[in-house]
Amino acid sequence: MLAGILGILQTAKTGEVYHTNRTFTPVTFNLQGVPPVDLLNQESEKLTDTVRGDPIVIDLNGTYAIEQQMAIALGYDTPEAAWNATINYQGTPSNYPGKIFDNVGWVRGTKSVQSDWGAYLWVLQNRIAFQSSTSVWWRASTNGVPVMITNVIVGSLGNYAPMSNVVDIGPHLDAATNNFPGANQSESREFYVDITNVFYQLSIPDIFITPKYAVTNVGGNNVQYTVTGTNIPNGVTWAINPDGLTSGAVIQASNDWHFAGVTPGNVATNYKIRATSVDNTNFYDEANLTVVGLQSLQYKIGTNLWADIPDPLYVCKDTTVDFKVIKIPTNAMWPSGKPVWGGVASGSGMDSNSFTFSTISTNATDYKIVSAECGNTVTGRVIVVSLEIILTTTNDYGLWWFNGENADNYGESGTLTAQGTIEEEGTFQWDVIAGADKVDLNYGYTDADSITTPINTVTIKSTGASVTSNDVTVKLTYNYTVVVQTNFTVYTPKEEIETSVIHTNWTFEGHTNGYESQHYFEIRDQLNNLLPDKIELNENWTETAQNDYTPANTWTQCVEYVWQGEDMADPFETIDYLRQCWGETNDIPNTQNPQTPPGNVKVYHWTGEHYAGSQINSNGVKVLTKEWQYYQDHGRRE
Repeated sequence: MLAGILGILQTAKTGEVYHTNRTFTPVTFNLQGVPPVDLLNQESEKLTDTVRGDPIVIDLNGTYAIEQQMAIALGYDTPEAAWNATINYQGTPSNYPGKIFDNVGWVRGTKSVQSDWGAYLWVLQNRIAFQSSTSVWWRASTNGVPVMITNVIVGSLGNYAPMSNVVDIGPHLDAATNNFPGANQSESREFYVDITNVFYQLSIPDIFITPKYAVTNVGGNNVQYTVTGTNIPNGVTWAINPDGLTSGAVIQASNDWHFAGVTPGNVATNYKIRATSVDNTNFYDEANLTVVGLQSLQYKIGTNLWADIPDPLYVCKDTTVDFKVIKIPTNAMWPSGKPVWGGVASGSGMDSNSFTFSTISTNATDYKIVSAECGNTVTGRVIVVSLEIILTTTNDYGLWWFNGENADNYGESGTLTAQGTIEEEGTFQWDVIAGADKVDLNYGYTDADSITTPINTVTIKSTGASVTSNDVTVKLTYNYTVVVQTNFTVYTPKEEIETSVIHTNWTFEGHTNGYESQHYFEIRDQLNNLLPDKIELNENWTETAQNDYTPANTWTQCVEYVWQGEDMADPFETIDYLRQCWGETNDIPNTQNPQTPPGNVKVYHWTGEHYAGSQINSNGVKVLTKEWQYYQDHGRRE
């Protein structure tokens, strides 16, 4: 009977666990790729304070399997009597040193044999001696941070304090000995022990500081912090980083460790506020504190780039200037209601502002103030001036171009003068910003499009003629900030415009049968304006006389004395004389006095040009290209 029971136990490899039938399910996370923040937060809620622990440390000297035949009782009148005799018998156990069996349990029952009753009970148990953990601390494998262990869960055996020395015998036999199995009934129970699933329950400090982010200005009011959390029985210590800055922020913990206050100080920077668990200094929480101050005041006018404001800033009357404050740290948020603008500017809570300066400063120290405050204050001083550019040329006719020639009554160069409520000395930056192919600037050295002078004048020279009115622009920057510009035209003669022709008799050397054709004309510029004063004019014949008469004429090409024999032409009314008087009998044909209507007998012709601005043939600006056509009774410019 006993041998059969033992055989059954030795072959069995499955059963139920003792003492506690429990399972352990790992946490799984649904995270793939780079998860968004909201999914990370959602998945993190699955985390617990339980982690897998190290295997228990088994004491082999105190660990063994116990086999015991409680009794085999025979010859009893009733099954109950046989069973009671069995459980009251104290047999001698057999031990298996260093062994832990996975098929422990018992076999029991009652049996009727020839009107007598017998009972049996056989048991096999594990005695396991072990230490629950080797330390009260669990260290994270990633960073080695220690966390206090509050409970060690050892598989099916039970829960123990860390570093507990435990002796466990199982399975318990109460279920085998405390109840009658029944008449002619048997029972076999088989167990195994789970000592591989070891877990630690941790006391993880949970620390949370509020506010998480605070911003204040230098010299501002104290910032109050509060800490809450769990598993921090002895509270926290407060610290600030960086610490010890001269005039920097200072942290002061209150008597109640839940609270601390920070005095911002006068150093604008980013700080970290830390609350660290007294019980486990590896656990802390941090909050950000930004102390904001002002570094500088910048300005720009129009589309110019931002620049630090000079002292003082000079601007023209009615100039709109944009201002901007630069804060420290540059990426910080503004404290509520900061910066506060002052002086001529107003408003708060914005880092830029603008103002139009309409009142001229009465003297060199009549500053218009622009300021901004964020604990500390940055200030700009502004001098408002009137300023204009005046062009002065010969006879104040403006700037002219005669293809490099110099006309007596006109200015091919002039002077630009900065005038207004400014000093005559300073820094004057002159720039040709439009029409650089038409003018150059000079201050005694090389011609250029940009020149800086220490006084308020600069020479301007024409190098070409304007195409449209006011297509030349010169910008003046005074003392680096005041900007004014002027537009003007480089004039040039454009054309002669004939206004009328008069044909009269002409007597020459006693001959009375000649003619004088008087061609009246005016000279206009490229904008169709009459030239303002007399101008040098020269006539250039581009070919010799060409015969138009059959048979060939015997006329001699005349030497013309244009514009009444003068060297200067009146642009309002100048006469070009075409004269001919030949009365010799051998002249072919004879000249005639002007006829009515004019005749059509052509004698000869030649082509020619008029140039304005010089007395030298072909120099200056061409204003006329014509054919001088001589008829028998009159002359024409055709």
